[in-house]
This record gives sequence, C-alpha cells and structure tokens, in this order.
Amino acid sequence: MDGPFRFIDATLIVGDQQIPVEADLGVFLPGTGMWGGILHHVPARLAAGMRNAGQVRLCLPTGQERRIRPLEIADPRSETYVSMPFVGEGPAP
Repeated sequence: MDGPFRFIDATLIVGDQQIPVEADLGVFLPGTGMWGGILHHVPARLAAGMRNAGQVRLCLPTGQERRIRPLEIADPRSETYVSMPFVGEGPAP
C-alpha cells in the first residue's frame, strides 16, 4: 500500500448483496500491517446491520477480496447513504 491513504472504487459484499462503494484505504500502524479505512456511499439500511453480519468482504479492483470488520457509525436512520470506518483482516492490499 503506497502513501498514507489511497482512494479506490470497490465492491462491498454482505451475504448475497454486492454494493459498489468508494473506499479510502490505508495502513493504520506502520510496521504492524494493521490496515483499514472508510467506506463511502454505503446504503444506510445495509450499514445498520453490517456489524452483526457474519461475513463482510471488500472486493478490490484487482479482484482480490479481503474480510473487513465495520466499526461504529452514527445513527444511519437519518441518512440514505453513510460513510463508515472499518478495519481490514489479512494482509494489506
């Protein structure tokens, strides 16, 4: 991963749903490999249930998939689309 953060178009996969999103990706703690970022344009109805979903994945433009763990978000009922932070699992893309 180059630079502190990079912007990509990606696909969010939650269960059998595939949603196009924009993502800012970065390494949180250099030297540890801990990575994550912020997902943008996530439908609020989906964001509300993502923390309890069994598996959430991010499909990168290269076709690689990485499991992610969504973090707390503001009340999604007030918006149609939300941005939400996440932590990635496995090696940084």
